[in-house]
Amino acid sequence: MRTLSRFEPFRGASSLQEQINRLFNDVFERPGDESNLTSWAPAVDIFETEHELVVKADLPDVDPKDLDIRVENNI
Repeated sequence: MRTLSRFEPFRGASSLQEQINRLFNDVFERPGDESNLTSWAPAVDIFETEHELVVKADLPDVDPKDLDIRVENNI
């Protein structure tokens, strides 16, 4: 005698989603400590005077001569 089993179209969906997530995590994950890095942006104060645009940034250990800051087409 044969048994009937109920058709459940989404029964394997959660495991498929978990497999896809695992695949993408394996491919795009950075090895080692690099995976714990976050993007960094310095504290910046920008203002205009009558004749200049002033940018003050907190950049420890950076020589101002090594910076290249430009304004082109108001950008």
